[in-house]
Amino acid sequence: MISLLETILPINKSDVEQLDVPAPSKNNDLAFVFDNFLRDRLAFNLIKSIFRFYPGSKIYIADQSVYNKNTMLLYGKLTAAGHSVNYCGFDCGISVARNTAIAQVKEPYIFVCDCDNLIEERTNIETLKTILKNNSEIGFVGMYEIFSGKINNYEHFLNRKDKLLKYETISKDAKIRLNPFFLCDYTMNSGLAKKEIFESVKYEEQMKLCEHLDFFMQLKYNTSWKVACATNVCVNNSCFALENEDYKKLRGRNKLFWDFYITKWGLEQINDYSLVRKITIGK
Repeated sequence: MISLLETILPINKSDVEQLDVPAPSKNNDLAFVFDNFLRDRLAFNLIKSIFRFYPGSKIYIADQSVYNKNTMLLYGKLTAAGHSVNYCGFDCGISVARNTAIAQVKEPYIFVCDCDNLIEERTNIETLKTILKNNSEIGFVGMYEIFSGKINNYEHFLNRKDKLLKYETISKDAKIRLNPFFLCDYTMNSGLAKKEIFESVKYEEQMKLCEHLDFFMQLKYNTSWKVACATNVCVNNSCFALENEDYKKLRGRNKLFWDFYITKWGLEQINDYSLVRKITIGK
């Protein structure tokens, strides 16, 4: 298995030493929340992109990795400047990590993302804030994703009836008609949320992976909050295929957590696909 002395994507000491870490501004209302699991280099690149475009914001990191010297040097610089680093325990899972960091947030707006995201000019968080400020019923607003130069769209309506869950595609006409945003039930996992939604919903801590759909199902069926997707805002995904076989094994546990999800929601079908569970919880 993975050595507890090393991460998969390490940071160079010289890069950390040269990083300028601005302190959160006194009137800051924006928190960035993300977790890191063995991908220190990606987390470092995300941090740099945040400081480039939103230098007065506050970063909350939930780390479920191992701690090498260069990473600890980075975290030391962040905490000294007033940012927050939470050590959650090795492989605690993305849900535990996110909930741990979110519980520390005091700012009213939380940008939740993954450490393989990059903030860029088109990640216009002020547009997302405006949508949330002007629409009291909307609690989370997502965006599009740029991956290898292509646009990924995740938005759907979700309809659960009996033991069937239906994904309903949202037409392009609806996007144009509801510009600069449109309502949906499900969007990409990165987006801007009102802090108060987390009084009603948390990430499912029994799911180390595959937490995405469950979170939006909770918003739809357990709260009165609405979800939206902005039409002209995007985030870049910098992830790439990792060749480390141990890391692939950790990322390849999706079936176990998918099995928990369909049990939790009592599902037997998604659209026209019958779910056949080949993995038993606990094995």
